[in-house]
Amino acid sequence: MGLSPVKTLPRAGDCVLALVVGHSVLGGQGSPALGQAQSESQDARDIEPRFLAGQTVLDAGRPAKAIPTFQNVLAQDPSLIWVLPELARTFFVAEIWQRARSEFFADLSANLPDLVLRNVRRFIRAVDSR
Repeated sequence: MGLSPVKTLPRAGDCVLALVVGHSVLGGQGSPALGQAQSESQDARDIEPRFLAGQTVLDAGRPAKAIPTFQNVLAQDPSLIWVLPELARTFFVAEIWQRARSEFFADLSANLPDLVLRNVRRFIRAVDSR
């Protein structure tokens, strides 16, 4: 089983994330055994709707409700680096400045695409200017 397709999700000009659907969402490598692949596919199906629900809640202007959604996704699988910038952005929108700054700085050490890292740095500058 190879890498799954990648969709780019622009977030209203803020963070741009790579949402990887399927086995690679869970950080898997190579060809897993059939049972493991089915289990991971089920995990991916559980994670993606929760992630998208968090984005919907955030976009609706309710960041306090989105924070635990993203935290729960990361608690289930901390290797999902594409969730990290969204969690940081959620703290930013909630105006929890120190936590947003801390989360964005943690994002800098993740293996994120250059475009996302540029946006992360932009958010850090915005927090620092407050």
